[in-house]
Amino acid sequence: MLVTLGRRMRTGAMAALLAFAGIGAAHAQSVAFTFDDGPRLEQTPLMSPQQRNRAMLDALAAHKVSAALFVTCDFGATKPAGYALAKAWGDAGHALGNHTMTHLDLAAADVTLARYQQELLDCDRITSTLPGYQKWFRFTYLREGNTPEKRDGMRSFLKERGYRNGYVSLDTSDWRLDEKLTQVLRADPKADIAPIKQAYLAHVKQRAIAYRDLSRKLEGRDIPQVLLQHHNLLNALWLKDVIQQFVDMGWTIVTPAQAYADPVYQLQPERQAPGQSLLLSIARTRGMGKFEGWERIVDDGDFEIEQLEKLESAPAPLGRIDHLPEVDVKAMQGRLDPALSKAVAEAQKSEAPTTPYYQSSPAFNSANSDTMTAAFIAAKVPDCLHSEGLKRQPTFFLTGYLALPFIAIAKLRGKCI
Repeated sequence: MLVTLGRRMRTGAMAALLAFAGIGAAHAQSVAFTFDDGPRLEQTPLMSPQQRNRAMLDALAAHKVSAALFVTCDFGATKPAGYALAKAWGDAGHALGNHTMTHLDLAAADVTLARYQQELLDCDRITSTLPGYQKWFRFTYLREGNTPEKRDGMRSFLKERGYRNGYVSLDTSDWRLDEKLTQVLRADPKADIAPIKQAYLAHVKQRAIAYRDLSRKLEGRDIPQVLLQHHNLLNALWLKDVIQQFVDMGWTIVTPAQAYADPVYQLQPERQAPGQSLLLSIARTRGMGKFEGWERIVDDGDFEIEQLEKLESAPAPLGRIDHLPEVDVKAMQGRLDPALSKAVAEAQKSEAPTTPYYQSSPAFNSANSDTMTAAFIAAKVPDCLHSEGLKRQPTFFLTGYLALPFIAIAKLRGKCI
């Protein structure tokens, strides 16, 4: 009896261990890519709408990523050119969801529930004709309304029509960095935008780690994260790099449908965190207070923008000037400080030789003729005026134009300082 019970306990323990391992494998860290506000027909620097759309689709194809585009119909899909861009997503195997007609805000006091619902229906008439159509709806600004009546009204409305809430768990502020990118390029089409790229990649990585850690606190496991990005120039340029970064981090890329199959996306938190990740709404509903790193995932990219602005305002380092302009010594002499002029005169006097040169000079012969000739040629230009000459002066810490007064003094003295 005891032997049998012991065997049963060991068998049960092994089954539990295997089940736990299975859960771990099923819920290994993964991410699904989704994009809002597309397709956009607005003009941006560097790329046309068609080029931006193509670049994003090419980046997804390069990594064999199946994504979802949540269409804001009035941004382009109501026009033939924009409809063609949206259709290209469906043709490439991506899912297409609904993001209203005009991107109005249900949390605004002047936006009624009926008006918001009508925007969904109007957009549905367009998206339902596209390949890849899914009955997925994503709330604009990730806000489900400013009253319980709006929130519950939309939840019932979606359920009655067979729609699912296109939740986001891994929220990013890529739209903020896209605004910065566009601003910089409109001011200077040839501007160095590498710092913005680095800020963007760092931003996505920071958010990914933060939301992964939050899911572990809330669910005790790694959930398949649903990443929010936008159909914009930023991602047209660097989506491929973002995907590669997740690969390098060891994350698995799944489809949005696979991610939404996770039970966490069936939850309907009572206490919303407007404009934020589903995970923050769950945390608020469960009474979790502010946690370490909380401020970095609700700041709308403020940290990255501040860092970029500090970089822009930092003074540029003084570069070395290899070809200094000619110095008008006589004109500068009158502007030199009298005390400085006096010091130069005293220095010249103190350096006057006490022994005639002919008494100490070595005999000249043909053996050192070449050396003398080379030295004479080099002496035509004082060392302090050579491109590397300033490095050999006591004023080496002053470069460029800051060293000009010392060059003038050198000419007055007839030698370098």
